[in-house]
Amino acid sequence: MEKQIIESNLTRWTPYKSKGFYESYFIIASDLKTFRAIWIKYTILSPTKNVAKTLGEVWLMLFNFNNKNYAFKNSFPITKIKKFTHKESIFSIGNNYLSINKAIGNITGEDIVNWEFNFDILRGVVKVMPKNCFYKLPFPKTKLLTPISKLKLNGYIKLNDKTFKIKNFYGIQGHNWGKEHSLQYTYTFCNNFKNEESAYFEAVSGKTKIGPIITPFLTSLYIYFDDNSWRFVDMFPFLSLSYNKWDRLSWEYSYQSFNYKINIFIKASKDNVITVKYHNPDGKIYYCSNSPMSVGKIEFFKKLQNKWKLIKKLESNAFELETLSACEPKNLDILL
Repeated sequence: MEKQIIESNLTRWTPYKSKGFYESYFIIASDLKTFRAIWIKYTILSPTKNVAKTLGEVWLMLFNFNNKNYAFKNSFPITKIKKFTHKESIFSIGNNYLSINKAIGNITGEDIVNWEFNFDILRGVVKVMPKNCFYKLPFPKTKLLTPISKLKLNGYIKLNDKTFKIKNFYGIQGHNWGKEHSLQYTYTFCNNFKNEESAYFEAVSGKTKIGPIITPFLTSLYIYFDDNSWRFVDMFPFLSLSYNKWDRLSWEYSYQSFNYKINIFIKASKDNVITVKYHNPDGKIYYCSNSPMSVGKIEFFKKLQNKWKLIKKLESNAFELETLSACEPKNLDILL
C-alpha cells in the first residue's frame, strides 16, 4: 500500500517549466466529539505569464476552535519548494512539509500558528476518475486522486499562546493538479458513517471548458460498502436521467445506471463553512467554500425484478462538502 501512496503523491509540477499550472496536497480531518475540523493545504501556483514568480503556499483552516473559524496562509518563492519524489517522499515549502505519515507547518502574521501531526493510514489510494488515461490526457484540465482515503490524525496545533491537542481526527490526504481550476464544482467525501466503519464515498462534479463550450456538470463518484465497490461516471447528464442541484451550502444528486441507482443529499451549516479565494494560474479569482462536518445521506438501490430496492442507506454528520465558483458568495464571510 505504501508504494501506491508514494506513487500517487509524486509532484507533477516541473520547476521553471510548468507554465500555467497549480498543484495541491491537502489534509481534511474532523472529530465529531468536539465538532472540530482542520483543513491543511500545501500548494504550488505557477502563473501563466511568468514561471519565475511561482509561489509555494501553506494554508491552515480551523473549524470551531475557540468557538470560531480561522484561516491562515503564508507564501514562499519558488526556491523554497521541494518536490515529492520516489527518492525523497516528502513535499516541502520552506520548513513546512508533508510526508505519507506526518504533517508539519508554521504560519506567521497577525497570529502565529504552528502544527505537528502524525497519522495512521487506515485505507489507501482511491482514484475518483474512472480511467487511468484521464490522469494523462489534457481533459479534464483538473486531476484529482486520494492517496490516503482514510487516516487517523493525532498531534497538536498551537495558536498564539494556546495549544490544542488533536486526538483521533479522521479524514483523508488528497492530491490534485492541473492547468486551471474547474469553472464550478462540488467535491465531497465521507469515511465516517454511522454504524458503517468500513464504508467510503467520494465524488466530484464540475463544469469545465472544451474550446469555447462550457460543459454541464460532469460527475464521477466512487462508493464502497459491504466488501463491494462501485464507480459511476456521468459524462452525458442529458441522457443519463441524472439530477444535479448545486448550491454553496448543499448538493443534491441522483444517478441511475441499468442496474443501480444512487441518491445523495448533503447540506452544510453556514456557521461551519470557511470560504477562501483561489487564484487561477491565469490570474482569475475563484471562491472556494468548505465544510468538513456537513450532514448527509446516501441511498443506494439495486434493480431486482424490474423494481428498485433500497439495499443500503448511509448517513453521517462528517461529510466533506467543498464548492467552488467564480461568483463571490454574498452570504458567507471570506477569510482569506
